[in-house]
Amino acid sequence: MITEAYLSKRTLYVPLFRLAHHHNSNKKVISTLSEYYDYTRITVNGNPVEVVFLEPSSLWRFQNKHVPHTLSLINQKEDSIIKDLSRSSHVLYDNFSPIYNKKEVKFNSHKVIIPLSSKLETYTKRLTSTLEFEESAWIHVRRGDKLSKTAPYTNSKSIHKKIQEIAPETQMIYVATDERDLSLFDDLKKYYKVIFYTDIPTFKELEEEDNYKLFLVEQDIRSHFTKRIETFACDSQQVDGFLCPTGKHL
Repeated sequence: MITEAYLSKRTLYVPLFRLAHHHNSNKKVISTLSEYYDYTRITVNGNPVEVVFLEPSSLWRFQNKHVPHTLSLINQKEDSIIKDLSRSSHVLYDNFSPIYNKKEVKFNSHKVIIPLSSKLETYTKRLTSTLEFEESAWIHVRRGDKLSKTAPYTNSKSIHKKIQEIAPETQMIYVATDERDLSLFDDLKKYYKVIFYTDIPTFKELEEEDNYKLFLVEQDIRSHFTKRIETFACDSQQVDGFLCPTGKHL
């Protein structure tokens, strides 16, 4: 939506978003997400994008021009929203007087920067100022709702094997995981200094407050590590490897 607002020279009107409770320790998040992101510093290809907040009731006045009721994000389920956005959603697209040919636009070719809020950025700064990142690896280990498919690739033995393949010189690893029983990774401590969010008091407090905030901070710190390993395959240039042999739809 940010990219589309930029390309069509429009102001981005931000409604209330809903984060499904199963992503946040059974606590719903309903907000404009301004406590997570700094909307005043959003850029596309280095250029600022203006953002305005509107209550849903105010947004309906624009629905004939900007957001056809049947296509509105507010009334769609989370999975549907994600699928629509991944296909370059038509939200904010003016079907009556198109400013650009949507079929020719490649949204992924534009560099979008969405900075975290200043409060969340402080958590990253605290961690990066206290840890040594030489010969280190940030590892995302998705289990939870995907355990039946990821179990063979997210146990200690498999993780150690993958690290040896990608960066055998690794000395320290940060494991970003949704696994509640962290003792399952004890074998990794034979080979590496292993750090979880529970080892960092401020991170533990953050998780108790809002798991989504912890997720964002963990994503933010990964660029400081020597290597980055994701659970699922992706085409990001910032990733050095992945645990599972295929994408997230195993």
